[in-house]
Amino acid sequence: MRRVVPVALILSLAFALRAWGANFGLPYLYQPDESIVVRTALQVGDGSLRPYSFVYPALYSYLLFPFYGVYYVLGFALGQFHTLDDFAITFIGDPTWFYLIARLIVAIFGTATVGVIYLIGRWNYDHLTGLLAALFLAVTPLHVVHSHYSVTDIPMTFTVALAMLGISRFHNTARTRDFLLAAVTCGVAGAMKYTGILVTLPLVLSAGIVTLSKRWPLGQLLKSEMVGAVAVVVAFSVAAPYTLIDFGAFYRELFVFQQGMNREAGQSFLDILSFYLQVVIGNDVISDSLGVISLAGFVFLLIRHKAVDLLLLSLPAFFLVAMATQGRHQPNWMLPTVPFFSLYAAVLISTLLGKISPIGWGMKLAASIVILALVYAPVRNSIFLDYEMSQKDTRTIAKEWIENNIDADSKVLIDSPGAGPQLRANRASLEKYFNDKAEDKSLSQAPAEVRQTFAKYERYSLEALNRYGGKTYYVDYVFHEWWKPQENAEDLAVYPVFGNFKRKLFSIEELRELGFDYVVVTGESRAYYMSEEGRQKWPTYYQFYKSLDQGIEQLQEFRPIPLHAPGPTIRVYMISK
Repeated sequence: MRRVVPVALILSLAFALRAWGANFGLPYLYQPDESIVVRTALQVGDGSLRPYSFVYPALYSYLLFPFYGVYYVLGFALGQFHTLDDFAITFIGDPTWFYLIARLIVAIFGTATVGVIYLIGRWNYDHLTGLLAALFLAVTPLHVVHSHYSVTDIPMTFTVALAMLGISRFHNTARTRDFLLAAVTCGVAGAMKYTGILVTLPLVLSAGIVTLSKRWPLGQLLKSEMVGAVAVVVAFSVAAPYTLIDFGAFYRELFVFQQGMNREAGQSFLDILSFYLQVVIGNDVISDSLGVISLAGFVFLLIRHKAVDLLLLSLPAFFLVAMATQGRHQPNWMLPTVPFFSLYAAVLISTLLGKISPIGWGMKLAASIVILALVYAPVRNSIFLDYEMSQKDTRTIAKEWIENNIDADSKVLIDSPGAGPQLRANRASLEKYFNDKAEDKSLSQAPAEVRQTFAKYERYSLEALNRYGGKTYYVDYVFHEWWKPQENAEDLAVYPVFGNFKRKLFSIEELRELGFDYVVVTGESRAYYMSEEGRQKWPTYYQFYKSLDQGIEQLQEFRPIPLHAPGPTIRVYMISK
């Protein structure tokens, strides 16, 4: 019981930090990738297991589906839904509960990862190491923030940690069944998010370490590796079957397009590696004390180089090298390494405490104060982030102002569909969107079941509009060619592979000719294109943003306020006729 209580307290803290603010932005969606996962889950209820996009594998969406089934049954029993069509129309009209359910499940995955890193620390070192590793991960801001998003990063991080738990267990037992179980979990990690498959590299390393320690013949090692490879492939294929069934679409979207973007981005290996070390080790600032201790723990384990130390060091090492070769970087790409950097800090601290013998009450008190001091900054930052996420976003504030001050059915151009206020489109705007979409390569060349699903989505969207009682607008968007390194770069031959990606950029004169009344601009896009780099690489976009401040009237500006109004700066302009 004495060991269970502190673990339970740490897990409770972890879940509280990850669940607080889970309703951020809703019913509006300010993390656009969430819709890919949730819409794929809802497709399962329509009888289609094929994801409409292969940006993410479908396993997490499949796991979401039963929870949406329970939600439907409860809503049907309470009279909220009368048919499956009602259920789908509700999602389009007000998706709050759909995303809240998905986010809370991600929060559970994030909390469970804290439990797994405790077990890794306890089984491979000792109880104190496990507790410290769990505590450090529980309060790490990067992990806390991403545990609010219903995308695949945190579920994948959980399965990667679970696979490493299995790999380290095989390292200790050398049993074939433990190796197979670890291999299956590696396949599942890849089916959560493709980069999770990198955990198979520590699996291969573990087989080599066990072979050397047990003095097995080389044939035994090769046999184990082959069996493990089959187990990984089978598990991945069962968990994400359409990656093989529709391998052509999977290959185009994942390899051809993504690798094309990565090559065009052109960032150096050392620059990207430096970025990741700052994000993961230092929680965005390398001087952070816990981050420095994590780095020191990594070096300590490398110098000590016990077999289990090298095994547990291998995952972040493989991830850092693999991600640094991509040509571009994103902080969330290194999330699978975060639990292990927490573990390295825990190993170093518990080892130092073990050197102080005997540890009396005075020394225990001093150690506790030091540990509390180490977690103070991460706890404070996580609480601040949670509190800020729970506040009204600038995009929501801007939307409310527009609806209170701008006439319905006005023609509004928004410079970003994801980063701008989510105004409700009127019928003319919706019909134009669906007509344009029907001509896109992504839909016109898609399998019949994808086109049928999209036809239902169109019907549900128009019915949801009929049931909507608020103001609607004719909405169009500027399109940013974000996959290019600069404006005059040659387009990728495989693009577009998904979405409505016809280039749309307007001058002020064109906006007047087309009858637009207002332009809504987000600060993030404007700041980049108005920079010197933006002027050189994207001259047409630079001229567009520059002309807004010179040719039309700015009506209102909504700036973010730390802790009180998160989001980008939003500017609303009126076009004089």
